[in-house]
Amino acid sequence: MFPLETDFEGIETKVPCGCLRWANPSPAEARLISWISIGFTVLFSVLDFVIQYYTESVTTLANSLDGLTDIVTSFLIIWRFWGNNGDERIMEQREGRAEVGIGFCFIVLMVIISVTASKHIEDKDKVVHDELVIIAAFPSAIVLLILGGIKIYISDKMHCRALKNDGMSSIAGGILSLSIVIDILVMKAFPKFWYIDAIFAIIMAIFIGFLGLKVLIINPWWRRSFWVSTHGSVVIEHSFGAHDTSKDQLTFA
Repeated sequence: MFPLETDFEGIETKVPCGCLRWANPSPAEARLISWISIGFTVLFSVLDFVIQYYTESVTTLANSLDGLTDIVTSFLIIWRFWGNNGDERIMEQREGRAEVGIGFCFIVLMVIISVTASKHIEDKDKVVHDELVIIAAFPSAIVLLILGGIKIYISDKMHCRALKNDGMSSIAGGILSLSIVIDILVMKAFPKFWYIDAIFAIIMAIFIGFLGLKVLIINPWWRRSFWVSTHGSVVIEHSFGAHDTSKDQLTFA
């Protein structure tokens, strides 16, 4: 027996089990990869916060903050595909709103990372206990890069911009984790480049901020109609004196 999944037209179709289902992913796969991402990201974010406290690595801090952002964006994706009711217009509205939510998360993340990294450069804070940083960073990089790649693959199959941005967030976290390892190796070989950790964090913050700004520019989030859907309906009553009444219904998708 194949499980049933409702597609975007509201038609129930059979979904193959196992690896074959990922060849033509449905909303179920999008939700599943988001839940998996949340589980791994919570683990890595907590670990990064603890390690950052002992090592004073600003890139590790940036990575943990990116992880928190990735958790929020993954929940937005779950909401985006939750309870697919077959109304394509409502699902498209959810797509835009989820995308804008992700964009704002990226902007906030850029500001926090940039300010923190700049403060570390000003105070000339150096990374200590770098072995802990490498131990945490390497597995995080591998897992996040794989998750980001899967998200982008599903987003291309389903033509979902919000999921693609969520995948970019995971890949950014993976690149940050990988850069931590490279930063430590460079600082060990060339101690005078102690500031490379903070510099790379700022570069990644600018990249993430650019993605967020791009999302906010292409979506008209400043319009009321973007958040509130208005459906006009006409009710005609026939009685002794037939009359027409019209009403507007406001719904929040």
